[in-house]
Amino acid sequence: GEISSEAKKNIKLKSTEGKITFEAEKDDITLKSTNGKIFAKAKEVTLNVGNTTLKITDNSVTINCNNKVKINGKNVQLG
Repeated sequence: GEISSEAKKNIKLKSTEGKITFEAEKDDITLKSTNGKIFAKAKEVTLNVGNTTLKITDNSVTINCNNKVKINGKNVQLG
């Protein structure tokens, strides 16, 4: 595999298969993946898939989507 890194302090990266791209500058970021589950801790998280964006901050969740947004659940509360 290929590893390219630049760090002034600590960095730990492990990949037994597949591709990883990770970049952090100045902020504390924790990103873990185990058994297909992702845990991320940051001041703000933004996920982009095509034209859809999910943005999570400490006080809001914003969804931008050009198509429909579905919320499924036995008990769904909005507001």
